[in-house]
Amino acid sequence: MVGKKEKHCQAADARCGDCWDHVALDTDSRLVLSVVVGKRTEANATQVVHALCERTDGRPLNLLTTDEYAPYATAIATV
Repeated sequence: MVGKKEKHCQAADARCGDCWDHVALDTDSRLVLSVVVGKRTEANATQVVHALCERTDGRPLNLLTTDEYAPYATAIATV
């Protein structure tokens, strides 16, 4: 639930404002491999990449795309 828009939130309003869905999706089968819902943070980007790695047993993927959010590159390189 988003209690108010991001522009009206204070620093202490951790559960208010923008909410993102970080999704790892297999394009061939359209199977959702991992979903993390929450703020657009490095921790959430890392969490979705880590879950993807676990669910694919660490096998290399033929295609991996992002919206160029910088923490994804760091998470992919780390995981």
